[in-house]
Amino acid sequence: MSEQDYYIISRPADPSIIGVKNGLYQVKFDKDCFESVEAYEKHNNFFYTSSYYRKEEKFLDVTIDVKQLHLLKSAKLTDVMGICPGIPYVDFLISEKLKKIFKSMKLQKNLMFETNVIDDKRGLTHLFHFFYCPSLTFDNIILEKSELYTRNIYHDGSKIKIEDTIHKIKNKEHYEELKYSLLAPQFSKLCIDSKYENLDLIDVGGRMFISTNFKKQIEEQNITGLMIGDRCELVFNK
Repeated sequence: MSEQDYYIISRPADPSIIGVKNGLYQVKFDKDCFESVEAYEKHNNFFYTSSYYRKEEKFLDVTIDVKQLHLLKSAKLTDVMGICPGIPYVDFLISEKLKKIFKSMKLQKNLMFETNVIDDKRGLTHLFHFFYCPSLTFDNIILEKSELYTRNIYHDGSKIKIEDTIHKIKNKEHYEELKYSLLAPQFSKLCIDSKYENLDLIDVGGRMFISTNFKKQIEEQNITGLMIGDRCELVFNK
């Protein structure tokens, strides 16, 4: 087995960064974004039916044909932006600037679909991309070699202390039990199939992990709208 450091990424909810106060999304995504009612219905009939979730090959016939979206009035333009309602396996939109970084990295299988984000307040149009990246399933995770942690933050006199507790996982049933009984558990160690080794971005169960190299590029290029969280050790099972 080989081990590498990765970092969990997410979108910030801070209004000073994303503008909106609901903490959820910056871009409106509804039937008005489509060129016709037929196109809107075709989109819904593809993604929001049980047949899509039963697909073993999540890339088959996938397309997102949306020419333009509108930035909410109070929203700030960032390199990563949330949309609502969401699309399965599309966690966010990415800017052209971030797309170039993505293209220079080794990512798990994904698709990108071009769209325009219109800032009505300033009369500007910006090129963005839907980033479609289906999560790895439990078939690719070796839970028995993975670990969760929970964090306790407390006051000790005038000092704030942080205490992490590691929870070893026995099997899938035990993982499900821990997930619902613990307070906000996160992976401290995650063991996955070795075929995903050396990737710079991996989506596991809806959580995105980026490599140290990817983290460096995001920080050096001042990518906005993305929050880099705790380190996680990814173990690749040979």
